[in-house]
Amino acid sequence: MVSGGLRSRTEYGGTLDYNLSLDLMRMGLVPGGLVKLRGESRYGDSVNGDTGSLLPVNSDFFFPLSDELNAGVPFFLTTLSYTQFFSESFAVFAGKFDTLDGDPNEFAAGRGLTQFQNLNFLFTPAPLVTVPYATLGAGVVFAPTPDITLTSSVFTTSD
Repeated sequence: MVSGGLRSRTEYGGTLDYNLSLDLMRMGLVPGGLVKLRGESRYGDSVNGDTGSLLPVNSDFFFPLSDELNAGVPFFLTTLSYTQFFSESFAVFAGKFDTLDGDPNEFAAGRGLTQFQNLNFLFTPAPLVTVPYATLGAGVVFAPTPDITLTSSVFTTSD
């Protein structure tokens, strides 16, 4: 914080993201099967508690959520999902999902890494009260044409 906020000071911290995608068909194991894994770690401190704002100014350091605002997170599994394609246009999926990436678009996306850091520009903060950051769910995908993809899913509302 250069000026304003609750405290004017400098903090240092960072995050580590672990992503693994397994195409089980290319591996010769399961035709049409995909496994996705995402883990996250966090270390150090951020200025999120120093700004005085209701929403975090550094979204990358805000997630994964913890009881303490700047608590270190050695490892948190946010995604472990399995998708099974039955044809080129129909698939089902189930597992644990990271709901933060639910609205990928050119302006408001990027998890606070590639576009804006402020949570307001990452996604609409209204669902934070009812939608957990990482939760269990399942759904179906139907792509009648290469330009149209329809997805329907259900998720638990408790962490």
